[in-house]
Amino acid sequence: MRKILTYAVSALALASCSSDSLVSDSPANTQAPIAFSVEKKNITRGVSLESTGRHNFGVWAYKTDGTTSQNVMSHYLVGYAGTGVGYEDKNASASATSKWFYQGLGNAEYSSSETGVATTSTSVNDNQYLRYWDYAYANTIFYAYAPYSSKVKSEAPYKIEVPASVNASGTKAESDFVYAGNNVAKASYNDEVSLAFKHLGAKVNLKFYEDIAGYDVKLIDVTDAATGIQLTPAKFDEKLNKNVSSEICTAYDAIIDFSTDASKATVGVKDGSTPTMSGDNLEFALPSEKLGEASNTAVASGTTYYAVAQPDVDNKNNTGFTLHVSFELTAKDNKEKIVVRDARVFVPGKDKDGNNIAVWQPNTAYTYTFKITTDVNGTTDPKDPNIDPKSPVVPGEKSLYPIVFDDITIEEYTTVDNESKI
Repeated sequence: MRKILTYAVSALALASCSSDSLVSDSPANTQAPIAFSVEKKNITRGVSLESTGRHNFGVWAYKTDGTTSQNVMSHYLVGYAGTGVGYEDKNASASATSKWFYQGLGNAEYSSSETGVATTSTSVNDNQYLRYWDYAYANTIFYAYAPYSSKVKSEAPYKIEVPASVNASGTKAESDFVYAGNNVAKASYNDEVSLAFKHLGAKVNLKFYEDIAGYDVKLIDVTDAATGIQLTPAKFDEKLNKNVSSEICTAYDAIIDFSTDASKATVGVKDGSTPTMSGDNLEFALPSEKLGEASNTAVASGTTYYAVAQPDVDNKNNTGFTLHVSFELTAKDNKEKIVVRDARVFVPGKDKDGNNIAVWQPNTAYTYTFKITTDVNGTTDPKDPNIDPKSPVVPGEKSLYPIVFDDITIEEYTTVDNESKI
């Protein structure tokens, strides 16, 4: 069976009881307040948290001496004070040099007349007061997430529970849930708490280029409706020796566990919970321009899919997808047009060595690059009954057959005898 579109996959890791006042009989700098900074390199290529549109995060903190621990912050709302964005910092302590602050925030005493952001992101706490380092304890462990949501909980120390309603796939940046942790030793107590966030889910993008000499290629809707580019969840069935429909996970209750190493949390599905599965196609918007003719000029879909990381119990998940795409060829000389509909290629969940290709993993960006060639399948007949953007099957027949000449002959003259009488 021919593969209709050759593809290359790039996986790029982006870039994981009430408190006392925390004042103890410690060195002179014991009353330094706990303040936050968000690392500028917390996301790939140095993107800051606030530049992604996230102007708050939630945080828990525990001070510990290695045997016992005490809560310091219980689901505090930490806000960003920017010009025209984030939160008003009129109640923030002047001792904090960062634009990230938590004092003065809370249900009972905080509201934002400037942006209104607090109406949808108020703290679960009535009041939030400035906290101080306690030098009687060797470490203070922080673990955080963004964006802030009252639905997120921490029922056990050093663990964040993310409900399915928050940890869900989508095409909006808000679907991208991030988390961070830091175990701060006593020697760094007077510094701002630095947090480097990671992504709980994955990011998926599609790119296309073409290699059909003499033609410009532009993607069109798979069918005559506004269906864009379609991805059908599919897997290869060895017994049937063909691709069959499958399902991907679109939401689940997640647990982020910081107990072993705050900076390298483990993530997984909450025990006893049932993930939400779906066999529906994923839809990606069409690029508006014609395709480039080399991989480095590949044209991207305008859609970014923020995927839930796919559970892979016992390394057995092999669900990938069948891509459906239609396109228009325009001859560069006489502008003749040919339309190919429902060309398909299968991208497996894993390669033959077991490496993840489409079993999406946390904090990983996947870019699938497809090359359209003359070996493409699909059909040029718009009434072809096999046009089915939900089919997992990849047909083996080509759709583009070149016009060629063969069996060229010349016939003998026809003999005509014409006799006439005079």
